[in-house]
Amino acid sequence: GVYERAWTRNYSTLKEIHFLPCARKDPFGNGAIVKDMRSPEECYSDPACQVMGFIILDPELDRKSGRAYGSSFNVASKPSPQLLLKRLLEIVVTAKMLLDHAGQDEESQALRDTILSLFDQTFSYLSSRSTDFNASHMKALQRETFVPCKDDSGAVQWYKPSQVYFTNSDGNAEDEVVALLFHSINFSPFLAATGVKAEASVQDILHRLVTQPKEILEKVGHTKYLNFLHRIASEPMRNVSPQIRQAPFLLAYQQDVELKEDGKDEDAKGTDDAIARPVLAKAQDIYLIDNSLLGRMFSHVLHAPHETDLEHLYERLGSRYISKSVNKNHRIIGRQLKETTLTREFARRLKERLPLLISPKNTSRPLVKDAEKYLDERTLEVVQVDGVQAVYSLGVHDKVQQVSCCASRTGRWAVTLYVTEDLDFFDVGSALGDIIMQRCELEDAFLLSNLIEAPLDTLRARGFAVDKKVKVKEYKPPPKPKPKAPVPTPSATSTSTAATSASKPSPTSEQKQPSGADGSQDDISKSLSSESDADESRLAKLAAEAAAAAEAVASSPAAAAVAAKAAAAASQAKPPESSPTNHQDPDSLRNKKRRGLRKLLGSRGGSAKMPDMSQHTAASGSSAPGSFGQDHIPPSQTGQVDNDTPVPPEADAFSHERLNEILASSLASSRGTAATGLNSAERHTTALPEGLSRGDEGCEVIPGQNLKIFGRTTNGIKVFSSAKNGEEDSEAFLRSNIQTIKTFASLLETLCEVYQLNMQCVAIYYESCGNTIAFNSNKALYFNLRLFAHLHYNDGGPLSSECYSYWFTTMAHELAHNLVSAHNKDHGYYTESYVTLFLPALSARLNRLGIN
Repeated sequence: GVYERAWTRNYSTLKEIHFLPCARKDPFGNGAIVKDMRSPEECYSDPACQVMGFIILDPELDRKSGRAYGSSFNVASKPSPQLLLKRLLEIVVTAKMLLDHAGQDEESQALRDTILSLFDQTFSYLSSRSTDFNASHMKALQRETFVPCKDDSGAVQWYKPSQVYFTNSDGNAEDEVVALLFHSINFSPFLAATGVKAEASVQDILHRLVTQPKEILEKVGHTKYLNFLHRIASEPMRNVSPQIRQAPFLLAYQQDVELKEDGKDEDAKGTDDAIARPVLAKAQDIYLIDNSLLGRMFSHVLHAPHETDLEHLYERLGSRYISKSVNKNHRIIGRQLKETTLTREFARRLKERLPLLISPKNTSRPLVKDAEKYLDERTLEVVQVDGVQAVYSLGVHDKVQQVSCCASRTGRWAVTLYVTEDLDFFDVGSALGDIIMQRCELEDAFLLSNLIEAPLDTLRARGFAVDKKVKVKEYKPPPKPKPKAPVPTPSATSTSTAATSASKPSPTSEQKQPSGADGSQDDISKSLSSESDADESRLAKLAAEAAAAAEAVASSPAAAAVAAKAAAAASQAKPPESSPTNHQDPDSLRNKKRRGLRKLLGSRGGSAKMPDMSQHTAASGSSAPGSFGQDHIPPSQTGQVDNDTPVPPEADAFSHERLNEILASSLASSRGTAATGLNSAERHTTALPEGLSRGDEGCEVIPGQNLKIFGRTTNGIKVFSSAKNGEEDSEAFLRSNIQTIKTFASLLETLCEVYQLNMQCVAIYYESCGNTIAFNSNKALYFNLRLFAHLHYNDGGPLSSECYSYWFTTMAHELAHNLVSAHNKDHGYYTESYVTLFLPALSARLNRLGIN
């Protein structure tokens, strides 16, 4: 007691005296203990801190005396938290210096193992002191690279806590992921407090694959790499950054025909013998194979693994289904016969099975709106042909396959079904599915084929609604309002009768089509002739409706007067001039008859004056002023409308419906391009609308054309060279730009599908001079390759949405010339109408192509 009180009084002067026996061990040494005398403030009584190189009281001192000398001499039990962190960073610096000078020999390897063991013990001791540290201590350590990990080569690397993950001793699947992808270390509560993660999250795995995909694939192999992708696919990805979309980290397979399986015949044909080679690619370069036929057909493309969760992941990142990416078109070969035993029997079979085909209960995918109208016997036409070729296009690659059936929309509701003698009902199901379903998959085509092929008794026995009646909706014009005019006079009645008689089309007899042996140019002409007959029939029906409407409004004197003027104008009108071409239409009489019908169809009441056209006749007009259910009215005829009478909603709807019919009829009236060439002289048009720039000469100049056939693309579009500024130069350009031509032809094919336009009505030509982008000659459209090559071709790359928009609008402009020749208000009106009507179809097609 006396000495203890004296020590306490004099501690400040005695604490620096080296009189206590202590022990010290070098953390990087061989474990030898060094003993010497130290002062009380230099040592600690807890032996556990010796692992970090701290000096401790000699444990033998207390054991021999049985007294706690550390307490007696005020020796601190443990180092402070600040001193522990300082000593930790000093050990890290020393360890880094030793490793920098280490080599690859056994001694150096032993040093690495010693350092890793030292830090394991250090982190264990610091974990026992974890309650002594606060948040500021841990935050300071998070910025330091003090965690050692051994890499694949055996070298020790240093990392921040956020870059390291824990592994347990169980050896579970999670530990395998961490060990393969990340820097790992044994679990420690102290390191957990600094920010080392207990397990790798999906975002962590995704980040590693995105940043180092090639290195990881080489390290783990494609099987374990797929396991990582499964892990990512197990959790939904809400926000996908452009960096992830553009990173080539997804695993895809590519057929390698040079790699054969053992035992395979080297001369074996097809790609079935090829081995799928795993490669890394961006999502947008990978296709999801939802149609095995298309997958085998375009085996050169990168295809995703056939696993549902991975397909959903790939689609989310930008991959496309191959069925949505492949363009499918058909070529009709040989004769086209309408009234045959096959066509009649097939039409009967479709009629009796209509309830089954359009039942929404028979498929999980939605039908198109008013699907029953497409299969109604009044709108569906069955034609027997010698052969049908299906042309599948994916980018610049085309594949041709013989099929037995295809369908083509020839009007708003009109559908033509082409069948061959050796009919395969699966082809029929596929063709009908493309018409009545929003998206037809293989299973849908298979179901439809069974519904068409199986006996009715069998279907009825299996519970299908065979006997269900289907009512096809028909458009009914809005009811007529009460007439405001007084009782009609005899003159009005006679005028109405004249207008009615003038509106009736003359009967036509159906002509038997001549037969042909193959799909030559003559057969294409026959196909166009057949379409002209169908168009004429539709015009005749519209003319009958026009006559009925004329009778309905005849009670108004004003209407009758205007109708009489229209009838007189129709009887005296001369056929409009066609644009000059170097060939004559073989059915000129029929064309004159059709132009006459279009004049009568200009107005349902016969009251509107037809706009003046120098090249094509407009199939549009308006009803009598003040009458209900008025037709749509082009800008040039707005002066004939009663602008003081409110227009009911039904009338606007009817006018819009009528405009759509006119546009569809105009599309159907388009003609095939020239067979061998086109030659037209330059023309000057002086009848320009007010406000249009006339130039110095006071007129619009329509350039002449001198085209010569160069060849055809794989999808059947004709290509012409221009002799206007040197035929040899034009042909040389075409020969050296075959790939550009194919890409342009594919673009026009897509636009023809959007506009529901026959591809035989469009052509490509090259002219190096002038400003002509495209032109309409005799209702056939010609597009200048020069503008596409200079503005939009991307050397085999994908076409942009701006490219599609540019040529979509150009085609609308040229189609408007089917109705109006001059560049006036009416032409602009019909151009806008085409764009408005078909813009949704273009948007849908671009979405399917994956173009934003």
